[in-house]
Amino acid sequence: MTPRRGGQAVDASWRRAGIVAAVVLVVDQVTKALVSSDVALGSSRQVIPGVSIVHAENSGVAFSLLTGSEALVVIFTVVIVAGVIAFFARHRQRRLLWLATGLIVGGALGNLVDRIRSGAVTDFIQLPHWPAFNLADASITVGVAALTLAIVKANDWGWRSPGIIASVAITLVSLTLFVVHCLRSANPFVDPAMFRIRQYTGAALVMAPYSVAFGAMLLSTVLWDQTIWGWSALKTGLAIAIGPLLVPTTSLLLGGRLIARFGAANVIVAGIAFFAAGMIAWATLLGSAPDIVTSIAAMAPVGIGVGLTFPTAMGVGSAALPPSMFATGSGTINMIRQSALAIGVAIFVAIVGAPHSPAERLAGFQRGWWVLAAIVALALIPTLVLIRPRRQPAPAAAERDRIAPSGVEEAPELP
Repeated sequence: MTPRRGGQAVDASWRRAGIVAAVVLVVDQVTKALVSSDVALGSSRQVIPGVSIVHAENSGVAFSLLTGSEALVVIFTVVIVAGVIAFFARHRQRRLLWLATGLIVGGALGNLVDRIRSGAVTDFIQLPHWPAFNLADASITVGVAALTLAIVKANDWGWRSPGIIASVAITLVSLTLFVVHCLRSANPFVDPAMFRIRQYTGAALVMAPYSVAFGAMLLSTVLWDQTIWGWSALKTGLAIAIGPLLVPTTSLLLGGRLIARFGAANVIVAGIAFFAAGMIAWATLLGSAPDIVTSIAAMAPVGIGVGLTFPTAMGVGSAALPPSMFATGSGTINMIRQSALAIGVAIFVAIVGAPHSPAERLAGFQRGWWVLAAIVALALIPTLVLIRPRRQPAPAAAERDRIAPSGVEEAPELP
């Protein structure tokens, strides 16, 4: 009877996935048909503040990526659907995997039907500052989510498991499509012209590793205090409060003065150094025995570092942009920051793994804090290369001769 029940469970998983895919496909096609018949191509109707129903068509994939590359789009869709079904076939016993599989396959097939029938996909949902999309579009979110999933589950599934390989592949493909869209589209989601501005690019590249380290630091310190030292949530909050308190204090009282005197690049370098010092202190000074004094002392340089780096990098990036790019530019840096926070948490979880003894837990956390110190140090490269002002060449000899000892330029002789 057991094999029969197992077979019935397997059949039920396939049935559920098929039903979900069919429902998604039908709903997708019906909503697109309603929009096509009731909303003129290129027009828009506001449903609620911030959300409009539009009628747009694109020949690319989600969010109009790869527009004009129909053959590549079809191949990409078929490969993704085949990969998802193959993964489901191997791991269909996982809880709710049937639901995820049905949603992905149904959405992909819905857009594929559009391409085969009319050569373009109907998009009809419009949010502020976001390309029009339909219910099947999620490539950017899937890219970041799949990367996070791959890192978090690597220790459980194994780095060479089909799930990890598929997650990494989906991540790379999705992010590549996003970059290609930005480079080729006449109306890109992120304007590549922003990254031709030297200091803006530097600020964005600083924010990525710094946010990775920051997100992992938040998770690791709370986990350590509560799960290793056994502190209550209240005691943990009091122990780490020095960090958040020093962020606005450092930024408001010292940040502006330091930037005016030493320059933004040097302030960011100092912030990176303070943050790295805090991570090294956590890795070297803390042990298995609870020590609130050392915990506070190790958290203090982290707070100072964040107060010096985050506001300064955001200010540098925003100030370098022309007014027409300010909203998109600041939003892009925030997108980088939020994505990096999630990735940082995933990285630390993967480093610590599932230790079986207090000694293994201590070693895992210490290893993770050393890695965070190394990751945040990567922010030094864009700071020194892109944010630090370039040295101006010395004036030529003939130009120097025209400058009087008082520093006032001499007027040229009249003929």
